[in-house]
Amino acid sequence: MIEVDRGRLLSNYDFLTDSATKAGSSAALFEGQERKEVWPVLKANAYGHGLQVVASILKERKFAYLVVDSYFEALKVREVSKQPVLMMGYTLPSNFSKMDFRALALVVYDLESVRVLGQLGRKVNVHLKVNTGMNRQGVSPEALPSMLTELTKYPSIELQGVCSHLADADNRDATFTRKQIGCFETALSIIKKKGFNPKFVHLNNTAGAAKVNVGNAVRAGIGLYGISPLLPTDPSNSKPSGLKPALKFISTLVAINELKSGECVGYNCTFTAKTKMKTGVIPAGYYEGVGIRLSNKGQMEINGKVVPIVGRVCMNMTMIDLSEVSAKVGDNVVVISEDLAAPNSVVSIAKQCETMPYEILVHLAESTRRIPI
Repeated sequence: MIEVDRGRLLSNYDFLTDSATKAGSSAALFEGQERKEVWPVLKANAYGHGLQVVASILKERKFAYLVVDSYFEALKVREVSKQPVLMMGYTLPSNFSKMDFRALALVVYDLESVRVLGQLGRKVNVHLKVNTGMNRQGVSPEALPSMLTELTKYPSIELQGVCSHLADADNRDATFTRKQIGCFETALSIIKKKGFNPKFVHLNNTAGAAKVNVGNAVRAGIGLYGISPLLPTDPSNSKPSGLKPALKFISTLVAINELKSGECVGYNCTFTAKTKMKTGVIPAGYYEGVGIRLSNKGQMEINGKVVPIVGRVCMNMTMIDLSEVSAKVGDNVVVISEDLAAPNSVVSIAKQCETMPYEILVHLAESTRRIPI
C-alpha cells in the first residue's frame, strides 16, 4: 500500500503559498491581479500519489483551480471534489462537443481548437498558452496577434488566463529563465493592447515559485508532494527545504528462503550466494514501481534495518537479503521511505537509477492502494 500523509501535503501547500507570496508579483498589467495563489498540479495520478486521494485532501485549502492534463483526469476529480479544474494537455478538437465545460477551463494554443470551441457556441473559459522558449506547447509571440483576433470572433469564449511554462527554473543560472520572463511580459503587453483583461496570469512552477515574481498564480507540481525540483545530482536536493515527502510505499514480506553457498537468486542468475544466507520475497516489482534498475543495487527497510535487493527485480516481485535482520512472513517492508535521508527515499532511488524523482513517482502502479493518513 501507499500512504499519503495529509499533514505533510497540506504543509507543503502552505509552504509554497508562503514562498510565492514572499516572492511578490510584478506590477500587474491587468486589473484584479493583486492576490497570488498556488494551484496544485494533479496530473499523472497526482505524481503517483493518487489523484482522487490528493484532490480530497486539498478540499481543506482554497484556490481557483486544480490542474490536470486530460479530461479523463478532470472527470476523476469531479467524482470526489467540486473544485474547478484547469486542463493543460492537448485534446482533439473533435472531442470538445462531448465535454462538459462547467467548472472546467482549457488551455489553448492553436487556431483550430479556438475555432471549434467557438463554433460550439457554448460558454467556455480558456487560458492561452504562449511559447516563451521551451518550444513544446504554446502560440509563438509572432502568431499571437492572429490568435487574439480569432478569439474576438467568438463571444462564448472567455480569455480567462494567459500562461507559459518555465523550462530551466531549476538551474542556478537564471539566464534562460530571465529570457523567458522577458518574452512572456512582451506577450502580456500585446494581449493588453488588444483589449483583453485575463483574470489569471501564470508562468511559475515549483522551481520558480520563490524567485520569479511574474503573474498571480503558481502551478505547483513536484514541490506539493515534498520533493525539490532540483536535479538528482544537485547535492542540495536532499537537504531540508521546508518541503516534506508525503508518500510512503509499504509492502509485505510474503516468503523467506534459505540459500546454500553457490545458489542463485532470480532471473538470469544475476546474484549468487557466497555463503549460507536468507532471502525474502515481497509482492512488488517493476509493474508496481520498483524499477528494474534497482536490481542488485537498491535497498529497502524491514524492522528498522536497511537491506539490499538481491537478484533481478521481477514484474511483480522483488527479493531482499535477510541475513542480517530478524524477520518473519507478514512483516512490513518499506519500499519507498518518506525520510529524504534514507537510502530508499525517492531522491536516493532516483540517483541510483540515474533519473529524476518524477519518474520514480509516476511509475507507481495505479492498482496499488493509496491510503490518506
